[in-house]
Amino acid sequence: MFDYSLLHWTTFLTAAVLLNLSPGPDIAFILGQTAKGGRKSGFAAMFGIWTGRSGMC
Repeated sequence: MFDYSLLHWTTFLTAAVLLNLSPGPDIAFILGQTAKGGRKSGFAAMFGIWTGRSGMC
């Protein structure tokens, strides 16, 4: 029914690895806050995300 070649599996594996290595919106926000306001702002953003996510588990 489906005929998967090595090219299909290589493309899939490459896409999966790149998606797993790319930073998410949380990291982008933390880096943005750090660049804009310095290390203190970056840690505040990180702490805010951590405390906001703790209730989701």
